[in-house]
Amino acid sequence: MRDLSFPAEGFNLILAGQVLHHLREDAQWEAMFANFHRWLRPGGVLFVADLIAYDDPAIQSLMQSRYGEHLEKIGGPEMRDKVFAYVDEEDSPRSTKYQFDTLATAGFTEYDVLHKNALFVAYYAKKSG
Repeated sequence: MRDLSFPAEGFNLILAGQVLHHLREDAQWEAMFANFHRWLRPGGVLFVADLIAYDDPAIQSLMQSRYGEHLEKIGGPEMRDKVFAYVDEEDSPRSTKYQFDTLATAGFTEYDVLHKNALFVAYYAKKSG
């Protein structure tokens, strides 16, 4: 995803499903959101569904616990532990606030949450025009 290159204003719609949490450094997040903005035509929309983190440690702990309970229900403690170990090693989710701030820096002026549940969010961002 970090190596993608498309013409400016080449898309009316971009879907980013469960990929952004793989970005590591803030600079990668900033570059990706700047690319999304550049690649969208005026009036174009970005839809994101992804794993998130929370800035408040207490909320993060609560939401991770709730997600852990869900994982246990469908696959037992082994599944919970496997998923959490993978996330700790391979993923770098950011909070919704962080992502919205980064969208604003990239030039998006309209964005909102469509759905949020535990450690997952779906939102849209629209390029002015």
